[in-house]
Amino acid sequence: IHSYLSYLQERLYLCRELLAESGSVFVQINQENEHLVRGLLDETLGSGSFVSTIVFTKTGGQSSSLLPGVYDMVLWYARDRSTMTFRQLFVRKEYGGPGTSGYTLLEAPDGNSWRPMTSDERTAPDTVPHGWRVFDGTPLISAGESGGGAPAFRFFGRDYRPPANTHWKTTLEGMTRLAQKGRIVAIGNRIEYKRYFDDFPFYPVDNIWLGMGERGFVGDKLYSVQTDQRVVLRCMAMTTNPGDLVFDPTCGSGTTAFCAERLGRRWITCDTSRVAVNVARQRLLSGTFEHFKTRNGAVSSGFLYKTVPRVTLKSLAYDLEPEQVEFVDQPEVEKGVVRVCGPFEVMTVGRYSVEDWKGYVVAEATAPFGAEPEPPKLENYIEVIARLYRKNAAVQGASGLVHAVAESNSERIAISVGPLSGRVTAKQVNDAVQDALSSGLLEVHVLGWAFEANVGEVKTQLEKRGKVRVELIMIRPDTLAEGLKITKPETLFSPLALPDVEVKVTGGKEKKAVVTLKGVAVFDRKSRATEYRRADSGYVSAWYLDEDYDGDCFVDGQMFFDFKKAPNLRAALKADVDPEEYRLKLASEPFPVRSHGRIAVKVVDVFGNESTVVREIA
Repeated sequence: IHSYLSYLQERLYLCRELLAESGSVFVQINQENEHLVRGLLDETLGSGSFVSTIVFTKTGGQSSSLLPGVYDMVLWYARDRSTMTFRQLFVRKEYGGPGTSGYTLLEAPDGNSWRPMTSDERTAPDTVPHGWRVFDGTPLISAGESGGGAPAFRFFGRDYRPPANTHWKTTLEGMTRLAQKGRIVAIGNRIEYKRYFDDFPFYPVDNIWLGMGERGFVGDKLYSVQTDQRVVLRCMAMTTNPGDLVFDPTCGSGTTAFCAERLGRRWITCDTSRVAVNVARQRLLSGTFEHFKTRNGAVSSGFLYKTVPRVTLKSLAYDLEPEQVEFVDQPEVEKGVVRVCGPFEVMTVGRYSVEDWKGYVVAEATAPFGAEPEPPKLENYIEVIARLYRKNAAVQGASGLVHAVAESNSERIAISVGPLSGRVTAKQVNDAVQDALSSGLLEVHVLGWAFEANVGEVKTQLEKRGKVRVELIMIRPDTLAEGLKITKPETLFSPLALPDVEVKVTGGKEKKAVVTLKGVAVFDRKSRATEYRRADSGYVSAWYLDEDYDGDCFVDGQMFFDFKKAPNLRAALKADVDPEEYRLKLASEPFPVRSHGRIAVKVVDVFGNESTVVREIA
């Protein structure tokens, strides 16, 4: 339990820093650990931020020789209770259920008489005679003296006065209107307001959410620990608005992201498990959602919601229209339209820690007879990478950027290794080539986890100047993963496939450009030559265009995908899509030439490797 609480504590401190002033935090927990997590939440968010403990039933309890546990809890905390977003939810009343205990009286169809319900009618509402209306008598008085004293009200020949230290809830004119509308009933020595069951056949959601287990789990169970989406949807509808940002640091099967997508909220979610991230990704991509009507065409403007009139004492006493109550968890649906998940990004934090290479042991340590063996010696990062790439690599001791040299009968290669955390820069490529040339080496392989966008340009310029060959090699993200036993270079390293693009600029003062992806250049180890793969050969999975590259941040302006196999959306979307829409489009849409005068094209190949090329446009 201590490791779980440490794990949770880190995420709660992170949530506290990220939380908006109007934001809330929900933590689902079981009965066994609720008291521990409650203390942790008090520590990280503050005990004054506690809002409520929500109890909800679940489909099955833990096996036990005693009482099975059939509920879980959601602990609700706010950043600031005074500024938090809260919108009341409602559920329909069912006679005998929550919010109906006071409705024990029946009014005759003519409205002139009434009687208490029988015990049978209370337990079986369908036995109530046709035309009789169920109502509840509620007080017409409020606490506190009114100025000048509370006046008497005459009802059916008798004067009624509020007790001491109380006053009528409305004026005498309002009381008269209530009486004229048949909304006052005399019960013993007092008069009360007659509130019908159907004045507003809903009651506010409280912190006990029944019915979750009885109706079964909604949706497919995709993950060992998965919350019923009805619970998440309620929490989200209650404390956020359309367009708000929701964060879940424990992604799991992606229920939070799925619910946020359904309700028109933005979302970020993360997990330490690749399985969880991929389950969530697949769930989002395969999901379909109802399309909701917005107020002015933008999600941020809010949705149009189902509204229900609520007849109240005030509306009747002052001849007002009934209040229209919005059900914020029931947006109006645009019929005939099916919505799919919007665009999202999947990112991974690779194992690029400077400590990762320490798991690579050179050889078992030996010791003289009778002596304690020394710990196994560990090679450094550059030695590990260089020898994984070429077993015969001789690591250089100099301080230059040629870190190793691999020599054989068929090749003599200079090897330069990029940083553990960061990108290979154009300067490193240039300096590595200069160091190699000074040693008489005409082939340079630069290995990196990631590359700056302009390294392709530098490679081309260097090769044009002389006989040197430069190859940019991607190190696979799992190369230094703990326990990885595969050491074949072709499984750990892959050539950086540089995009071959053509840019055409047309127009006068307002110039527009079109970028065409022609192919990619790939280095083939067997032939020791650079092969050209056409863009339509199936090697390219996707390409992205930054229409105005600033030299630092790549911004997706246009995106193009090759689906390989056109998905059958007829069953899911009830619509036909032209199969051509799923083919890789090779030419971009026209776009204006902007201030930076540069474009960047990023290509992702079928192996998941990506590379970027930058082009100047006049």
